[in-house]
Amino acid sequence: AKERAKVWMKVLDEKLIGPKNAYLCGDTITVADYYGAAFVALAESIRSDLSAYPNVKRWLGNMKALKSWKKVNEVFDGFAASMKAVPFETV
Repeated sequence: AKERAKVWMKVLDEKLIGPKNAYLCGDTITVADYYGAAFVALAESIRSDLSAYPNVKRWLGNMKALKSWKKVNEVFDGFAASMKAVPFETV
């Protein structure tokens, strides 16, 4: 599963987002961004290293900068914070 995840993260990083897009479909946010960001943010919650995917990190940063991000994700972020000391298997 780790190897498959790496392949798809590379596709997301290089082919879908790329170095120029602010969002998945260009410079306009779509429902795909909201849906995808929820899954990618999970990687951070289990302390996965996203440094190999700079475009994904930039895109996720764009999503987290949205005014609604903090309020929408506050319960999940609180749960993630409560699990901070729990070891996870990461990809």
